[in-house]
Amino acid sequence: MKTKLTTLCIGIALSSYAQLPPLGSPPANNTNAQAGASWYRGGNLPNSTTPPNANIFGTMFNSPIYTVTDGQTRTKLNGTLNYAIGTTPSANRNGFMLLTNAPNMPIFGSSNTLMSPFYGAHTLLHLVGDEGLFLQDNGYRSWMRNGITISNNNDAGFIGVRKMPNLAGGTDDVSDFFGESYLINFSGLIFKISAILNIFKTLVFTSPYSIL
Repeated sequence: MKTKLTTLCIGIALSSYAQLPPLGSPPANNTNAQAGASWYRGGNLPNSTTPPNANIFGTMFNSPIYTVTDGQTRTKLNGTLNYAIGTTPSANRNGFMLLTNAPNMPIFGSSNTLMSPFYGAHTLLHLVGDEGLFLQDNGYRSWMRNGITISNNNDAGFIGVRKMPNLAGGTDDVSDFFGESYLINFSGLIFKISAILNIFKTLVFTSPYSIL
């Protein structure tokens, strides 16, 4: 049975001024090639691979796009890129977006960090907070692609959709918590409505747990 979830809308305003070295092939080292491939803050001409009259932001070669504020990398938008996450095999993470205030956060059980060249967001949108010692990927599943992952305090949660593997056209709406601490500190799924004067209502669902 499908679980109905409240639609989560997130608007992100970004200001960027630099990119880290690209993974793809930058233009040749001559004035004409570099001028033709440059991105201009005032606007950019369309080309055959964009919609008519498009004003593009990005690259025409395969590279992530990074945004930086105050000298710290804040976002990474993947190009065409494959990598493994946790115990899942390598798969395409094309166009996945990472937003973080902890760009040097290490990955649990890995030598990678969030900004490693061949690593990045776990889902189409991945928000990573700065509380905790590492990014948790235990419990990540290969179907966790089309949704939002929120990582913080050594744990993570996923909200999104799962394609049913043995049912044509079947889809589950999923809210999933994963990490190590659920065996000790996880009390349940909490739905809270806050209001003025600290008046609030809380619903706590503690069982049964469902392992997907």
